[in-house]
Amino acid sequence: MSLMLGREQNFESMLDGFEFWLKTTDFVYKHDSYDRTHKFVIVADIGKNWSFYLGETMKLIFEQIDIKTEYEISSKVLILTITENKK
Repeated sequence: MSLMLGREQNFESMLDGFEFWLKTTDFVYKHDSYDRTHKFVIVADIGKNWSFYLGETMKLIFEQIDIKTEYEISSKVLILTITENKK
């Protein structure tokens, strides 16, 4: 994702790229951060299957650079929790 924007692959650029992508969609979302953890609550009426697909895709992308990623889904909400590794 960050490579598409011409940036290096690190925690900050991946978050920036993800948030940029969210802003270009019609999804309503909220981004909260505390300590090294970022939580995105994404409201999109896309159903559980597409929420699962989106959650798995984001998890795979972030885990390629060793960023711990977890998600919870329902039919209309995806909660994605992204935690930066200790340096």
